[in-house]
Amino acid sequence: MAVDAVIPVVSANVFSLQARRCSLHSRCFSPPVAEFVVIANRRKQPAPRELARSHQQSRYHLATDAADWLPIAEFAAVRQPALIFCVTMFDVRPVWDVCGAQFMTIVSADVLQQLRQYDTPTICNAIELFDVRSRASGYMNQSIRACFPDLPPMVGFALTSTFRSQQSPSVGASYAGLDGQLQAFEALPGPPVIVFQDLDVPSAAATFGEVMCTTYQQFGATGLITSGTGRDLDQVRAIGFPAFTSGACCAHGYCHILEVGIAVSVGGITVVMGDLLHGDCNGVTTIPVEIASELPDVCRQLATAERIVLDYVRQPGRTVAGFTEARLHMMAEFEAIRRRVSRATKGTNRD
Repeated sequence: MAVDAVIPVVSANVFSLQARRCSLHSRCFSPPVAEFVVIANRRKQPAPRELARSHQQSRYHLATDAADWLPIAEFAAVRQPALIFCVTMFDVRPVWDVCGAQFMTIVSADVLQQLRQYDTPTICNAIELFDVRSRASGYMNQSIRACFPDLPPMVGFALTSTFRSQQSPSVGASYAGLDGQLQAFEALPGPPVIVFQDLDVPSAAATFGEVMCTTYQQFGATGLITSGTGRDLDQVRAIGFPAFTSGACCAHGYCHILEVGIAVSVGGITVVMGDLLHGDCNGVTTIPVEIASELPDVCRQLATAERIVLDYVRQPGRTVAGFTEARLHMMAEFEAIRRRVSRATKGTNRD
């Protein structure tokens, strides 16, 4: 569905808003679009029904056309966290995070499928060419490892949560927090990847097992990442559900989910609700959503360039001089791609 939308643009660390007509993923919107709402506190998101009832309160700003979006810049100017919601006669869904220009939409199902065709190192190599972040940031470190390296790449949007298992929860039961997570799936712009920060260090017990992973998968999740441990690995492997952990543990202890939808620290990086993630046997990386639709083409171009060297070294009669020539040719192709896509060369690089 095409609607007139406003996309936050960052330039020289100053937030501005630019009206643009764009195609928004159908999962995020139920037609007809009625209005947009800016929520001033993203850590205390109201439930859809509550928002629909109370959006006239002063902490909300309504926007029905491009002119109404101007006050949104004030939120960004003072660095106040803000979420924009699309309100329709049927539903209320997050659209994007203003403070940080974190898009929550505009990544189509077709693009997600194309991203699944490439391994995570290729995705990381392609991201580097856009110059949108440091080459040493945005990916999880070696503490997060694939439980099932033989599974194909996992792609989806982060559903973040915190977890403990050392002591029993003050209220609720072991699996009570699952309900809140499942309800939050609809707030995402595409298939969820469950991301847990285990607050017990070292981890006291497993974050997940067969019941949780089967539930997540049946409700549409494409994988799970935890800074803690997992169990029932044979059973989870059998259902083909990608999982990434720091290890394994046979017991679940007093497992309980504390908060859903908050920023978490996993594998040396901060993951926020709605981050686009890609993971395989090599590890997990975030994907800046503003370049996601361009990544598949760049991955294809990178693979073609790499074949220059691979084809040369696999042929008989290879020489060091010939290798050097092939390598320089490959590097020239890399640089040509970078010049075409780099945000730095376009004056819109964001550190």
